[in-house]
Amino acid sequence: MRPVASRNIANALIILGLSPVLLWLILLAYDVMNPGGLLPWVSAGIIMFGVPFGLLSAFIAIPVMIFARSRAAINPAIWTTPHRVPFFLGIVIFGIALIAGVLIVSINIRW
Repeated sequence: MRPVASRNIANALIILGLSPVLLWLILLAYDVMNPGGLLPWVSAGIIMFGVPFGLLSAFIAIPVMIFARSRAAINPAIWTTPHRVPFFLGIVIFGIALIAGVLIVSINIRW
């Protein structure tokens, strides 16, 4: 596979892998911003599906991020700064999801 094609495929798979956890974070933010806007079982479902969505994202995105990191080390001329953005977004989104999950469990938020 050519380096440019592998770069594009890796970036697309990283973005695809981040979509479940990003969806969960958007739903969680909507639930936090509108405390009475959703029914209680919907809020509980959003909180409950955080772990499966996070694991699904981790099983898809983390191996691809490792692959992308190794490909970038092999050929840094092809992996310019804009092409490393999905990798950076992956780290940031997983960090935010981890912090949100820990806060939900530790604070025991009740909507």
